[in-house]
Amino acid sequence: MLQQGHADPWAERLPMPPAESMSDAQRAAAQALIDGPRKAVFGPFVPLLQSPALMERIGSLGETLRFDSALDARVRELVTCAVARHVSNQFEWGVHAPVAVKAGVSAQAIEALRLGRRAAPLADDEQIALDSRWNCCTATAWASRPMRRRKRASGRPQWSNSARSSAISRWFAGS
Repeated sequence: MLQQGHADPWAERLPMPPAESMSDAQRAAAQALIDGPRKAVFGPFVPLLQSPALMERIGSLGETLRFDSALDARVRELVTCAVARHVSNQFEWGVHAPVAVKAGVSAQAIEALRLGRRAAPLADDEQIALDSRWNCCTATAWASRPMRRRKRASGRPQWSNSARSSAISRWFAGS
């Protein structure tokens, strides 16, 4: 089990409610998450159980961005890690950093992000994605030079997914 927070002894901030205390809608929403690619109810989905309809919608949105994205898993996970680090989201970092390395991002790049440094070494598509993420997380408008680079690299739809993933990750982190 992934531990949240830094308390010693460790305890869940908001534990999963027992199934018998949940409403039918909560049980159905939890089961849908369990039956999907996540295979469990954890992290932000535990408090989202308070609103099963919202949990289902956010779960579907996240599923689409993470599991049905046109963006390569390696690039998508790198961007997710960069956003998690940018907003200090320990949960997202803890989930996605090992997935990023497994997907092919260099362990050195992930460690550099963890330390708040510029990620390196990176493939060209990874660098373009991080430039997009930086633009999305820090700028009030998309800069034209990085936008042209993204379009030349492999087309607008793929990089639109990168921007959406960055925006959604920021939203989940509450920033």
